[in-house]
Amino acid sequence: MGYLISRRLAPLLFSAVLLAGCGGGSDDDADDGDDTPPAPSYQQNADQAYTYLLPLYEMSATRKAALDSMVQSPNQFLHVSTLADANSKAVTTPNADTLYSSAFLLLADGPVQIDIPDSGDRYFSLSLLDFYTNNVAVRGTRVDGGAAKSFWVVGPQWAGTAPAGVEVIRSPTNSAWALGRTYVRDQADLDAAVAVQRQLTATATASATSTPASLGTATPAATDWEAFFAYADQLIVENPVSAGSAADALTALGLGSGTFNAAALSSTQKTDLEAGASAAYQRATAAAQGGTVVQGWVYPQSDLGNFGEDYAYRAGVAIGGLGALPVQEALYINGAGDAATPQRYDGTHNYSLTFPAGALPPNGAFWSVTLYEPDADGSLFFYDNPQDRYAIGGNSPGLRYGSDGSLTLQIQHADPSSGEVNPNWLPTPSGPFALILRVYLPGSALVDGSYRVPAVQPQ
Repeated sequence: MGYLISRRLAPLLFSAVLLAGCGGGSDDDADDGDDTPPAPSYQQNADQAYTYLLPLYEMSATRKAALDSMVQSPNQFLHVSTLADANSKAVTTPNADTLYSSAFLLLADGPVQIDIPDSGDRYFSLSLLDFYTNNVAVRGTRVDGGAAKSFWVVGPQWAGTAPAGVEVIRSPTNSAWALGRTYVRDQADLDAAVAVQRQLTATATASATSTPASLGTATPAATDWEAFFAYADQLIVENPVSAGSAADALTALGLGSGTFNAAALSSTQKTDLEAGASAAYQRATAAAQGGTVVQGWVYPQSDLGNFGEDYAYRAGVAIGGLGALPVQEALYINGAGDAATPQRYDGTHNYSLTFPAGALPPNGAFWSVTLYEPDADGSLFFYDNPQDRYAIGGNSPGLRYGSDGSLTLQIQHADPSSGEVNPNWLPTPSGPFALILRVYLPGSALVDGSYRVPAVQPQ
């Protein structure tokens, strides 16, 4: 996963000084019955503003890295047409099920036409995210039934008429991210999947496209607090939307005009700015690992991908899963791990995951359990194993079911079959590892919580 206000900082600071000087009024001025809550402190406003702006920052940093690589241009799709393997280290928690296509759209000068493929019975989705990480639309299999469609993606100020047969999708921000996913059943299916993927195209309709100023600005570290706010202030000007419950905090910090100047802050304000932003960043980082735990699995919140004013959750997802789909389109359920190591399992132990007969994850597309090994900084990548097996799902070839119709996945380091091919074995490293269950087009029982994934059992 909408994602302002134009006030200068100096008048606000001047007003604050005047108010501080009036703090010694007589008792006659006091209203003992006034239960109005005190105004937020500068530190609290910095905390709230940072929480609100972090997803905008992450989107912009991701775009700049992509476009600066010279591999990708604005308003054009970059198709990744190979399946990730153990050597894939560009993005943490790679996907073993889908091919990705990415386009960063610049909409200030006019619409961008997107044509999605005729995918038939193959799962395909195109998510259109505004620059605050909300899914403006998700088109493809679920909405369009696999049929080819044409869209004009337009910015908030566009006024006009699209050609006949072209649907208009309006982004609330002048920048947007189009992220396509094309399902691949296995390596033998790759060529057919690529043929569908390559039918996804983007074409700018404007004769020229202006470049946002932020693309010419170096991206500061998210923990360089003063530089972060100056950079984010520029992004707000490029992508202004209503800030909802965060509006007062942005105004209090003088954000929204693109002229934020940390040098104008007092030493006390700088200290408070850093303290508030640091607290917000630490909370967002912790939230990236959070969720509701049921039977050893961590479920996302129902507002994933369309966050409304749940800015804290939005910030956590931006850190831990930028571009996440809404739960109606896909559910990402993390294994809770062992009690001593949250969201990590111990590869010196053997585990199993048994789905009773008739109780596989309900879905309209596919499901899979993917295993990851953490690197030194905690990023998750596929575990390099002789079987080149990184995930097992409902469409994995040769799965063996029990006589009662149940399906048991064996999750362990040592081969449980003495060298015999075992399609139910998901190899683990000898050290820590993580599990993620992905379910695309999840059934209603999974979305509403009446179906729960069985627990991973230590053996």
